[in-house]
Amino acid sequence: ERLGLPLLATRALQGAAQIEGRRPEVSERSARLLLGLGDADQAARKAREGLEAAREETTGEAGSGASAKGGAGDGWEQALHLVLGEASLEAGHLEEALGAFNSVELLGESARDGGSEAERLRRADLVGRSLVGAARVALRQGSPEEATALLLRAVERRPLLPEVARRIGDLAGALPTWAKIEERVQRLRQERPEEAAVHYLAARLLASAQQNREPGIPGQEIERLLGLALSRDAGCHLGRLMLALRLARRRFLSEDGRSQALGHLRFLSQALRLDPKALGVDAGLVDLLLAAILEENPATAAQAMDFYLAGLRRLPAHAVASTNLGALHLARGEVEAARERLLAALSASPDYAPAYHHLVRTLDLSASPEALAREVQGLVERVTGSATTITGRIVATLAEDTRDQVFEALHSKAMQLHTLLGVIHARLSSSLREDELPPQLRERFNELSERLDEVRRDWRLYLRSLHEGEELSPEVLNLNLLVSEVIRDETGNDGRVELHSTTGLPDVKGQRAALYEALGAVVRNGLEAQPPACLPLQVRTSAGSPLSTRVILEVRDFGPGILALHRAQVFSPGFSTKRDRRGFGLGLARRIVTAHRGWLVVEPAKGRGAVVHIVLPADLHGLPSLLDQPLQLSVEETAGSAEEPSEQD
Repeated sequence: ERLGLPLLATRALQGAAQIEGRRPEVSERSARLLLGLGDADQAARKAREGLEAAREETTGEAGSGASAKGGAGDGWEQALHLVLGEASLEAGHLEEALGAFNSVELLGESARDGGSEAERLRRADLVGRSLVGAARVALRQGSPEEATALLLRAVERRPLLPEVARRIGDLAGALPTWAKIEERVQRLRQERPEEAAVHYLAARLLASAQQNREPGIPGQEIERLLGLALSRDAGCHLGRLMLALRLARRRFLSEDGRSQALGHLRFLSQALRLDPKALGVDAGLVDLLLAAILEENPATAAQAMDFYLAGLRRLPAHAVASTNLGALHLARGEVEAARERLLAALSASPDYAPAYHHLVRTLDLSASPEALAREVQGLVERVTGSATTITGRIVATLAEDTRDQVFEALHSKAMQLHTLLGVIHARLSSSLREDELPPQLRERFNELSERLDEVRRDWRLYLRSLHEGEELSPEVLNLNLLVSEVIRDETGNDGRVELHSTTGLPDVKGQRAALYEALGAVVRNGLEAQPPACLPLQVRTSAGSPLSTRVILEVRDFGPGILALHRAQVFSPGFSTKRDRRGFGLGLARRIVTAHRGWLVVEPAKGRGAVVHIVLPADLHGLPSLLDQPLQLSVEETAGSAEEPSEQD
């Protein structure tokens, strides 16, 4: 589980259950893992098994004369009811979910003052989570008033724990009654100003409302509240993490913001070394986030390598981190160290394309074909996975990189020709301004000038499709907003495109103008392929993996599709199957996406048409989403949300 391999962890727990029989703690952990894998029904079944085992343990202890209160079964019953409620909620079994959440509260109240301080805090945490869960059930049942009442009860409970505050804030900010809860939270801040969790709750609620309902809420106020929480308790790690992530999102706009973000993350890294469970997530993720930010500045690349190593000691299966560390080794000329990291990345994730691109850069291309084949075979033997598949990917990547090098070489020569065309056009235009030209010759010169201008425009497009462009000036971008902007500008939102946006999508890092152009080219290509009177062009955004390390855009048209014969040519400059089209769009889009460390693929769609997949790495490798873990709300729970999130905040 700690290595990010939930399926293997589930199998290991199944093995433990076979050896030791049904144990409540094994069932609870298995249910959590199954829920994380998206199998809500199986998670609920496992939780029910655990509850039955817990009751058997409690009954056995009572029958043997031991006190049932505080027995092994009783200690896990609350946690099992909570995971049963969460799994039933995800599976749509609302009555069972509500019953399970109510049981958590009843069990917590019956033993509220018993046990150690740690046990009392654990019970308070479970009860707080159950009230938020019951509020989500109320929303699914169409009762925001009941949901509001339940959240207000959760707000009033003491102690208010940061994890419970996070869940309350995330849900409350999505409600139409969020202002009512916010008013009560502000009164609570005045009544209990010494409690860091209360200020953190206020910040969390405003951030959720900013995203779901009120984009105009100033980000400065949210960060002021987080600063207050930290001034009350430097150990409010969730508040510090939230502040660090907000500052990191502005790191390209403010060097001070970048420096402050790094300072907060270094503090968290040290704190988690003392108490690895202090944040509720693996400490290795904080080290990897630090490394990702430090890597962006060549002056701190050595520090980035240290933090990558620290993170990978705890999370060796993190393919993105292994790839980035391999790339840093390669930049320093440490080929064998780079290979070791890149092969580890491919063993963990055999489909991770960036690892292949860096790996082929370690090959000796000046060697004979036989020597190169032996070198590739040696690399493949060191990777855990299908040798045939991995060999094919290495060869395909090598061919792709070779083609790109050819395009770069062509670009330098083609630039000279473009300059020459410009000189000829300028001199021709100058000649046209001379009064003594005969009318017939002037007419011929005008035709020649127009034709030359058209050739220069085509040549400029050709050059752009050959070259990735200037070095990127990155920004942190919301892909949903950028896609919406492209569709609006291309169609005027006239219904020819249907957009399906995934909420809570990780940010991407890139050059806004370049990505806008790439997305526009793909959308135009799809619209041009559409026949008359067909379904709208389908555009969909999604997170590309459970770890949210990638963001995917799919554009699906209902045109004639793409022949297998043409699939290898669609990115070649000037190739088009459409009449009167220049054929530079997809090639340019692909090179822009590649420059952003992503990839673009065109495939036939099921039935009719084609699908373009654009995969972009999430900003900071999706680590903010993994660390912050925002509450994932359904459409019913966010119904009536007002506006799209503000890019500014």
